[in-house]
Amino acid sequence: MAPRLLVLGAGGFLGRSIVHHIAATGGAELILHSRGADDRAGFTDGIESYALDLLTCEPGAIAEMIDEIAPDAVINCTGSAVGDLHQMTSANVVVVLRLIAELEKCKSLHLVHLGSAAEYGLAAHNVPVSEAMPAMPQSAYGHTKLRATDHLMQAAAEDRISVTVLRVFNPVGRFSPETTLPGSAGRKIAVALRTGAPAINLGALTSWRDYVDTRDIARAVVAAAVTTPECSRVLNVGRGEAVESLHLVKTLAEIAGYTGEIVESDARSLRSASVDWLCADVQAMKDNLGLAAEYSIEEALGELWSGISVSGE
Repeated sequence: MAPRLLVLGAGGFLGRSIVHHIAATGGAELILHSRGADDRAGFTDGIESYALDLLTCEPGAIAEMIDEIAPDAVINCTGSAVGDLHQMTSANVVVVLRLIAELEKCKSLHLVHLGSAAEYGLAAHNVPVSEAMPAMPQSAYGHTKLRATDHLMQAAAEDRISVTVLRVFNPVGRFSPETTLPGSAGRKIAVALRTGAPAINLGALTSWRDYVDTRDIARAVVAAAVTTPECSRVLNVGRGEAVESLHLVKTLAEIAGYTGEIVESDARSLRSASVDWLCADVQAMKDNLGLAAEYSIEEALGELWSGISVSGE
């Protein structure tokens, strides 16, 4: 029987991507959560859904929602990579603390939480980072995501909850937002093709990152949800290969048929300005979930471009 999964934050980038892939391929029964009516854009028609603001709801409301839905696992895709420190703390840490308090009442229920490679921070060039590497985040986003992971693992160590943290590297897919490099580059290429602009302007493209297709992230989520872990754990989710950002953008341009100039003129993203190279050691994902990334960079970028070209962005 397919597992029944409650997806928290199903209207966000990763939530929407995961739902889209699972709904298209099967493998799980989905129940979608959003903060409210304004966050339901892109929800898949015909799938059961609930609205609840996890930050402001009354104590016990989350547990009541879970009891009513009776899922086999909860997938936490909530969080934010933008905003000031207070906003990111609320979205990335406070929500997790509330989840821990409510999930203590549902101890048999496994939580799959989406963490971030930004939790690692600096890494040695050409050395993939394993889950055992000390985390030294270099941004407010990374700090808040690491705080959430630490709270979750502490609660698990105290036998209050059961959790798998999937530390996601750089996601690329159909719903990549403009706040990501692939999403920004794709939209600028689309505008240039419509207007005949001879160049697009992007930030510095000298960094190397492990870009992973959101469909592979969805596969990891399902695997983590249906695998009974011996203990709570943190697992990297990536392709295990670093790609230079300039190569990524050039590949996207080729897929889109854009032949103009790519100008590196803007400042780097505040989330990753000090991190030049980051790549996942994916052995633990293979050992614990029995899977490796299936989709290539070209396939991920093709999916991104398909979404942009269809939507007309």
